[in-house]
Amino acid sequence: MKKFTVGFFLAAVFLASTAQATMTIKDFKDAKRVGGQTWNLTQVYLEGVGEGYASANASLATNQKQQIFCVPTHFSLNLQNMLDILDKEFAHPKPIYTDDFPLVIVLLDGLERAFPCSLH
Repeated sequence: MKKFTVGFFLAAVFLASTAQATMTIKDFKDAKRVGGQTWNLTQVYLEGVGEGYASANASLATNQKQQIFCVPTHFSLNLQNMLDILDKEFAHPKPIYTDDFPLVIVLLDGLERAFPCSLH
């Protein structure tokens, strides 16, 4: 029941604004600064995005296609890793992204940089 309630609330929060389809860097930074339930929901969102990327990668691997990023077999990609990757992307000496840039793209870029695939 708790997962349903959190999921319902998360869906309501992110679907409430029809003008914005995805979380931006600004949204992420604001949620992190505010903390509490807002930050918890942001982390749930980020875990979902990460699971989506991992599933897409698994599908590519299964179909013997080039993966988007290649996590070493001994490494477990988790929320903390993704947060670290985002922090590294935001700390770039020459800012790559503006605050209105979609967070999902920043994470994907960061995953590709952190876990490049060797071309066969």
